[in-house]
Amino acid sequence: MTRAVHLAAFILVLGLPVFAQVDSLGPQAKISVLTCAPGNLIYECFGHSAIRVHDPQHKLDLVFNYGIFDFNRPHFTLNFAKGFMEYRLGMSPFVHFPRTYTLDNRTITEQVINLNPAEKQKLWDFLLWNARPENRYYLYDYFYDNCATRVLDVIEKQVDTGIDYHSPYADSLGLSLRDLLYRYTRSNTWSKLGIDLCLGAVIDQMATDRVYNFLPDYVMQTLDGAKRHDGSPMVLETRILHQGSPRPPDPWYAQPTAWFWVIFLLIFWIYGKTAIPKRKYLDLPLMLASGLLGLLMAALWAFTNHHASAYNMNLLWAQPMLLLMPLVPSRLRPRLYLAQGFTCAMLLLGWIWWPQDFNPALVPLVALLAYRCLALGLWERRP
Repeated sequence: MTRAVHLAAFILVLGLPVFAQVDSLGPQAKISVLTCAPGNLIYECFGHSAIRVHDPQHKLDLVFNYGIFDFNRPHFTLNFAKGFMEYRLGMSPFVHFPRTYTLDNRTITEQVINLNPAEKQKLWDFLLWNARPENRYYLYDYFYDNCATRVLDVIEKQVDTGIDYHSPYADSLGLSLRDLLYRYTRSNTWSKLGIDLCLGAVIDQMATDRVYNFLPDYVMQTLDGAKRHDGSPMVLETRILHQGSPRPPDPWYAQPTAWFWVIFLLIFWIYGKTAIPKRKYLDLPLMLASGLLGLLMAALWAFTNHHASAYNMNLLWAQPMLLLMPLVPSRLRPRLYLAQGFTCAMLLLGWIWWPQDFNPALVPLVALLAYRCLALGLWERRP
């Protein structure tokens, strides 16, 4: 969730021995949570969280960032594809942290956390220990172990008296993980489409209020509403370090829904100009795209550690079987085409009632598949 990976890694290597020399924080030290607003790229869509430690006595001002990944790790690409995503805790001077976000005009909010001196020291000691090379890596999970959830977990463990949570976003409870993701993809509709294609019905279950904290904004709201057991607030002060502007929504003509309907109408026009026996040759790109998408979805579900890709009901229309149709015996092929066509038609008829939310941009694609599969099945059944 940050683009300053190489800079942070460089600073960490050079600076850790100096930072580690500060054993005890001074009496004026403050520990705060930084929340950065969402950006435009897919890995920026949901914002970012980090921890700031500021100690004027020792001229110390550091950011601890759990959102760093290292392309140079052995087998990084393969492990990432398989769902074994190694992220790590990075440490850098605060002065470098805001640059990326201010350049992108993303709001940065700081919350000073209500900790006593002993708790601040415990947190500082833990962060230094966690930043050591042998401790810094962890297996990232989109929803349950990321840069935002780690920030809240770390703070919780250092508060001796415990924390009482009074979620200020109670009016938003009852949403699924997919609903929460949708709130952050309104300005990035192509990313929303990718999420809907790759993630299955498991993210359509209702999320608990704790699970909401995979999103940095909700960590910020959770801390705002939290109190220590003595009744004092967990947040002593909130300030805006940089006021950005909200991301504008994608214009309608740049959204996948518009593009797919244009493609749908164009293909129908081409079919109308093509003789019926030759139309099956025009079906090749459609069947190939659908089959390859289905193969990707099935592989994500069956062969990777991406738990959120399980039970993906997009496989009802994106069937890997379509890739094998040329090899299927001619007596069986019409039945398979008809079965796939009826499946797509039933999917469209019950679009909003299925247990998984489907992206509306897929309607023209599924309709086209239903039409062509039914047409091919009937054509190949002719005497």
